[in-house]
Amino acid sequence: MSLAAIGESQGEQLVVDEPDPATTLTVRVDEDGRSELVLMGPRTQALYHFGRPGPRCIKMRIRHGRAKSLVNGPLHGIVDGLVPWNGGPGALDDPQAGWLRRLRGHDGMAVAPALIQQLGEVLKGRMATESDDDAARHDLVVRAAKILGGADAESIQNTAVRLNTSERHLRTVFADVVGMSPKRFSRIDRVRRVLRHIGEKDLAHLAVEAGYYDQSHMTAEFRRVMGVTPAAYLAGRLPAAATCGS
Repeated sequence: MSLAAIGESQGEQLVVDEPDPATTLTVRVDEDGRSELVLMGPRTQALYHFGRPGPRCIKMRIRHGRAKSLVNGPLHGIVDGLVPWNGGPGALDDPQAGWLRRLRGHDGMAVAPALIQQLGEVLKGRMATESDDDAARHDLVVRAAKILGGADAESIQNTAVRLNTSERHLRTVFADVVGMSPKRFSRIDRVRRVLRHIGEKDLAHLAVEAGYYDQSHMTAEFRRVMGVTPAAYLAGRLPAAATCGS
């Protein structure tokens, strides 16, 4: 359920950035139409802000475990953060880096569509050259995410057992290539499942489907991540929103 148009402030619409365990590569366009590339780390809390309507950015959500090839250092260093992106490790030596020079500083909405496609191909190429160890870690994260985010989600301990690995190793890999612990990943994923269907079903039924013990358990986790209870969210009683750029 989107609340993007639930309120307005001086011609700006309220935008809700949902919590997301994934890293996102974004082409942002400023008021003058100039573009920049930024990397948005995993978000553990919802963000409420006012922004002008219209195509101000293009986002590419990176598959779990894949964003490690785009940054220097572990992913937990950019959780709940946003940093300029210069192409990632080795970009200056990359003969294909022309796409980056053509995109930065140009009219974003005019050049972005074609360059986004090229950027996607470049990213695929980078990820295809990962080491066997990186590939194994990515595979572990993908399989764990399916178990942790399933309708019958397992505990972290049971997930590790099913994947024939140790709980400690699973936590280490998640911190490095996802940016958060498996437990926090699971909590955010559950809240996202609630958000996808909130307003369509009664909250008690939704709590069971999302894998919570009961409705009160769902309400407590939803409040921690979204800042308000599910009932308040549905009614539009949201936390104070900031104006974009403030």
